[in-house]
Amino acid sequence: MTKKTYIKKMKYKYFRFLIHWRNWRRSLGDRVMSEPSKITPYEEKAIRLWKILVKDEETKLSYNSLGVRQVEKENIFMILQNGYNSDFILTLMDVTSNRRNLYELRIPIRFAEIATDNFDYELEKRMKRAENNKRIIIETDIDKLLEQQEKSMIEKLKK
Repeated sequence: MTKKTYIKKMKYKYFRFLIHWRNWRRSLGDRVMSEPSKITPYEEKAIRLWKILVKDEETKLSYNSLGVRQVEKENIFMILQNGYNSDFILTLMDVTSNRRNLYELRIPIRFAEIATDNFDYELEKRMKRAENNKRIIIETDIDKLLEQQEKSMIEKLKK
C-alpha cells in the first residue's frame, strides 16, 4: 500500500467517524441537557417582594465587593448573595416587636440574574442622581463664592 492510498483511507475513516459522531449527537437531542430549574411559589413571591422594594425610593440599597446585595425598608431586610453551586441565596428577615422571621431561599441563577440586574440598575440610577445633586451644590457654592469675591473687588476698586 502506498503512502497516498493510506492517507486517503485514513481521511475516509476520519470523515465517516465524524458523520457517525454528529448523527449520534443529534439522536440525543435535548435529552442530555439538564432540565431547566423551576421555582417554587414562595421563591417567586420573595423575588417579587425584592423587585418591589428595589423600586421603592424609601428603600436603602447597599452593595459590597463580594457581590452581596442588601435591601432594607422599615422592618424588612433582604440579602441576595451567591450560593455554592451557581444558585443564589435570598435571605429574608422580618423583624417587628410581635414577630421575628428569618427565611433563606435558594434562587436559581436565571431568576437571580433578573433580580440582580434590577438592583444594579436602580442603584446606578440613584448614584447618578446623588452625583448630579452634589454637582449642583458645588456649582452653586462656587457661584456664591465668585459673586462675593467680585463684590469685594469692585468695592476695593471704588475706594
